[in-house]
Amino acid sequence: MTARPLGSLGRLLAEIGHRSSQVFFTTVLIQAATFVLLATSALVLPTEQSAALSLIVATTMLSSAVLDFGLSTTTTRHFGKTRDDGIFSAAFAVRLALVPIACIACALLWLSGAKEVGLGLGLGALQNVWNGARATDQARQDYESFLRSSIAFAIIRMAAGLTAVVLMPVPVAIAVAMYALPLLATYWSSSARLPRRGSTPFAWNRGLTRYSAYVYVAGMSFVALPYAPQLILSSGNNDATMATYGVILTFSGAINLIFFSLRSVLLPMMLSADGRLEHALWSRRGLVATTCLFASLVVVGIVLAVGMQFLYAGKYPNILPSFLVSFVGYAATATIGLYSLSIHTKGLPELNAAVSVLRLASLFLMSILIPPSLLAVVSYVAVAMVSSELILALLLARRMTR
Repeated sequence: MTARPLGSLGRLLAEIGHRSSQVFFTTVLIQAATFVLLATSALVLPTEQSAALSLIVATTMLSSAVLDFGLSTTTTRHFGKTRDDGIFSAAFAVRLALVPIACIACALLWLSGAKEVGLGLGLGALQNVWNGARATDQARQDYESFLRSSIAFAIIRMAAGLTAVVLMPVPVAIAVAMYALPLLATYWSSSARLPRRGSTPFAWNRGLTRYSAYVYVAGMSFVALPYAPQLILSSGNNDATMATYGVILTFSGAINLIFFSLRSVLLPMMLSADGRLEHALWSRRGLVATTCLFASLVVVGIVLAVGMQFLYAGKYPNILPSFLVSFVGYAATATIGLYSLSIHTKGLPELNAAVSVLRLASLFLMSILIPPSLLAVVSYVAVAMVSSELILALLLARRMTR
């Protein structure tokens, strides 16, 4: 399926609204299922098991990003520029090949005693297959397939997860129900069937490898920032702190995933909308719109903080200030990050990679200098995320004015 031609700016904005509403709806469904399961698990499981589930989830999300190798963004940009769908089959073959390799590593880690990390690695490889199918639907702008498969994914995740919470309330069963069984939803994805239908023969080239490498460096540093604190906090041997951070990540991390879906809608459209959408984003009206969006998210964060204090203050007494810092940091990062889409329209992934190296250095310093205190860690992560996105946006602004 190919994108429909875009006409006037008004029709372009209407198309963005329609597609974004579809992505927002399905993302909310999936995140609602994830939120209900993790929030319920935090109430049901003992603190030690809740911390274990938090580590599995963190490892799953991190490993799925690691195993992407920058393919999602690179394939989107290549298809947007060339309309060559052969790259999707090549990327899908890579993702499938990684599953047995990750499963072997999972078994070895499990036998060595690192059960949570091993399971997260295996589940991350499966999650990577789903992420690839979803990203391909968005790159091809096949939103019927995207909507159909995403609804199926949310239903399967919710049904399987609740069954595990009720019948087998242990971290391993809950994690498998949340991240392995929903892979069945790829049956309803047209993009997942591309390799079986056959597509244009594709030869990977050095330029694509270089582009993927830059995207990969940037992606790894960004994904590592919110999840690396799990490892830092674990050094303090405080299960309550670990579990508290897991709950915070459940709430504030939803912003990142929602904005990721929005970015996935905007990028293929920016690649095919002859600069009008990008110009609108960088205009004064665009700046006002993003500022209002950030302010709205801060209000939402305050409301959520009050609710979390009511639900979790007894079990996690230090959750309120840490959650507010984390949520505002995520909101600012996600809002400013919309401007970094111009990296791919201008073909400047090396710029993002350079800023990301600084982000990785910051992460390394955090692991050495920051004490395993929840508020200190989330504050440092928030500052690192926001400052790096702001630096990148300012560098891009100079390029946009040339």
